[in-house]
Amino acid sequence: LLSFYGHLRIIENNGADQFVLEDLVESVVGIESAWHWFNVGAEYENYDSSLLPTESVRLFEYVTFPLSWRSSLRLSADQSWVSYPETDEEVQRFLHNIAYLSQLTQKLSFEIDGSYNIERGQNDITLNRDLLAANLELNYLVGKTSFTATYEYRYDDYLNETRHRNTAYLRVRRLF
Repeated sequence: LLSFYGHLRIIENNGADQFVLEDLVESVVGIESAWHWFNVGAEYENYDSSLLPTESVRLFEYVTFPLSWRSSLRLSADQSWVSYPETDEEVQRFLHNIAYLSQLTQKLSFEIDGSYNIERGQNDITLNRDLLAANLELNYLVGKTSFTATYEYRYDDYLNETRHRNTAYLRVRRLF
């Protein structure tokens, strides 16, 4: 019903003077609660980096509705506030996602999802970004071999430039 978590990561790099290497101490603490189909949580991250230190607070919510024994609908939202102490900048990020998963047969399943990601800078307009994404994935299992066909669409509006990207790929994976 309730969990607390945290992690600490320390990286110290040694290299020649001509290389720019990042040293960092990253600490994360969080709390999460799950009840039946609902999940909610909050976390704090301190990313003390020699290149660009940040502090962030994140809230997240997930809801999964079982529609039948073969399919489910998942809604999720993620909000984060990131501050950059060295530049006195703050960025707000909001991510909304919806996904439908279905097991069509014992060997065939698919997932379709869409997301909308909004980033807004407090002082710097160049930090504003909108990203729209849609994915369709079809999985087929034959023995220990799985075939995954994926189509991805991305719409990115950043720095007054709009980009569209279409990607399709096939992955074959064999377990031994």
